[in-house]
Amino acid sequence: MIQNIKIIFRHLSRQKLNTSLHIIGLTLGLSVCLIIALFIRYEISFDAYHENASRTYRVISKWTEGNGDS
Repeated sequence: MIQNIKIIFRHLSRQKLNTSLHIIGLTLGLSVCLIIALFIRYEISFDAYHENASRTYRVISKWTEGNGDS
């Protein structure tokens, strides 16, 4: 088992550019998936504590004055 790990590290040290690209891509992919999952969890969490949470809607509106100011 230890010999296999030594062979893997020797192989990775010979191809530094390829290894670094794979590690950067894996890190970027995992972090984007984590951010998307956290965003979805945040959006779903609104009013989940109500008894009829599936029938609850959120209304967002923007009011403007007569001259166009918010």
